[in-house]
Amino acid sequence: MRVAKWILVVGVIVVGAAVQAETIYSTSAGDGYYHNELGTAGDYFDSSGTTISSYYYYDPYTGSSSVQQNTGYIQFSLAAFTTESTISSATLNLYLSAISIAGDSLTAGAINFLSNSSAADGNASQKLNGNVQVVQMKDQTIGWLNLDVTSLVQSSISNGYSYACFSFNYDTAGYFDNNSFSINSADAASNNPYLNVAAVPEPATVLLFGLGGFGAWLLRRNSQKVKEAGMDEV
Repeated sequence: MRVAKWILVVGVIVVGAAVQAETIYSTSAGDGYYHNELGTAGDYFDSSGTTISSYYYYDPYTGSSSVQQNTGYIQFSLAAFTTESTISSATLNLYLSAISIAGDSLTAGAINFLSNSSAADGNASQKLNGNVQVVQMKDQTIGWLNLDVTSLVQSSISNGYSYACFSFNYDTAGYFDNNSFSINSADAASNNPYLNVAAVPEPATVLLFGLGGFGAWLLRRNSQKVKEAGMDEV
């Protein structure tokens, strides 16, 4: 009977501590875009704009010197997790504020994940390009994008990387039509980018919670016995 009660108490505590949920917002330094104008001195990185845009535009009337490119970058801190953390879900939440696609066979670009972010330091001006496609920007509508990145974030955590990094890349196939997309940045007044991560507590943490619950039950049981003994004496 005592063993059964102990298992029940530990089980209740473990279930109560089953998920560690973290909402990780991007920061002003952690997101932004790089603008490049080939053949000019108009190159710059913007970390304070309210949107992060991605496009590739080529003006056939003036030649290659007028090519303009925007590539977006974002980094989310994974400091809340250790290499032992097991992720049950991770969702990348981005607010799509604009999208332009001129042809049915074209896209506005893609959102990519960086599989090796070991060099990331939290500053998007590093311009770390993703190499794994998360979503192709084609059929999306204005509003929230909720993208499942569970396995990708798990790989970063398991490898001990400090940041999950994403990039917003253009599609050169549609450059004559200026295909593009933009999302709200950390500096926007609302609808800022964030990463939702739910992790199962590490075994040591679960055991600690369980032992704590058992200790609390044991103290209550002994207290009740003392009270009962006092009533019997009366």
